[in-house]
Amino acid sequence: MDIVANLSCDPVGEARFLHSTEAGGYVAICSKVSSGEAPWSEVLVPTAKLDALVGATAGKLDTYLSQASFIRRQRRVSLVSSMRCAYLDLDCLQLMGVHVTDAFIREIFDRAAQVGLPEPSQIVRSGRGAYAKWFFTVPITAAQLPQWKDLTNCLQELFLHMGVDRHAKDIARVLRLTGTINSKAEGDGTVRFAHNSEKTYEFGYLCSAAAAALPLYCLTGKDRAEVLSRYQDESNTPTKTLGGAKTQRIITSLTSVGVTDFDALDIFTGRHQPIMAFENGSLGGNKTLRALNWHRFLDLRNLAVLRGGIGQGSRDIFTFWMLNHLALSRFITPENFEREAISLIQCLPRNDGFNPLRDGSFSTLMRKFWDSTAGRMVVFNGTERDPLYTPTNDKLIDAFGITDEEQKSLITIIGASEKRRRADVRYPGRADRRQDRTNRMQGKRSINPVPCASRSDVIG
Repeated sequence: MDIVANLSCDPVGEARFLHSTEAGGYVAICSKVSSGEAPWSEVLVPTAKLDALVGATAGKLDTYLSQASFIRRQRRVSLVSSMRCAYLDLDCLQLMGVHVTDAFIREIFDRAAQVGLPEPSQIVRSGRGAYAKWFFTVPITAAQLPQWKDLTNCLQELFLHMGVDRHAKDIARVLRLTGTINSKAEGDGTVRFAHNSEKTYEFGYLCSAAAAALPLYCLTGKDRAEVLSRYQDESNTPTKTLGGAKTQRIITSLTSVGVTDFDALDIFTGRHQPIMAFENGSLGGNKTLRALNWHRFLDLRNLAVLRGGIGQGSRDIFTFWMLNHLALSRFITPENFEREAISLIQCLPRNDGFNPLRDGSFSTLMRKFWDSTAGRMVVFNGTERDPLYTPTNDKLIDAFGITDEEQKSLITIIGASEKRRRADVRYPGRADRRQDRTNRMQGKRSINPVPCASRSDVIG
């Protein structure tokens, strides 16, 4: 983790990352007004005109930007068109008397790691507090607002002890822009980045990870009561906490042993997904062997989803090949192989005590993994190869009995006919040209050739 104090401000870059031109819609730019009847100025601008207007806010007092975009020129929850982040407003100075120091920023990272969340994509020093944001790989739409609310509730519970403003959970809310000035701050009130990686995460992964952490890491008992006492509304009623029914549903999902636990499988995948997304330099793009094997793991996961789960008779083969391809992708190591295998096994039906680690089913795979990471090679048909298993597509299709229809939903585990179908879709007219060639060849074969005179006839 690299924390840079007082990192340079970039209001235009910040706004453009949240609101792409292609997304369309309107974005709110707001400011407090010191004179006049209205204490608040608000204008909603098209995303295409955002750069110039945001750029003009640098150095201005108390200026804010909506994190969501809207379908009309009104900042209302009912008019939200898209949202690309989950955020926490940490009002630590007001609620805790704590300034945002480098040590406080490190505590945010430490807490995220402790509860199993990825690090925030961005942390902003707001002048008297901080914003922690997690960016989504793809902006969510209004249809996903209930899930966004659940995610926000979970995040607030998990970071409650760090001065979370419990009222800051409105998707239409505005937050201070970097480069502007907080007039209430002591000393330099410039809003600046404390951390800005712009990493993105799958929305579903963040929801699953936060929900899984909630029943395990929320403050309880006396500590919780002490923290919650700071967050009371004007009627002196304690702030409402997340309902017990939802927590119980999450616990039930995570502890189910008789069925495939898709939530746990998503979390297992998500713990490795960000690594794939943010090591593009070392991966060299999507066509490397590491990327290929990661996508084969994803294909096997997606196949399990397509089939409604992994049956008891298929658990060994799914677990074996998923771990093999994770090993080839190098997103697990020999040192953590057993721990990762246990995590994967816990996603599968295990009401009959299923545990291939206990019976030694993976001992050969583990040995080959150690040899592979040590650089040892094996010779097969006169060619040196990685000791780990490198099956062909046809091998996997046959082993799992993957149908042509199922292959349409997979990334890499596809046969020749599916490759041809995708090429036909990618290049319009290709199928017609192939059929024309076939028809011409069939036409030539149907013509009876004139028999040539034999040599004996010519000689006479």
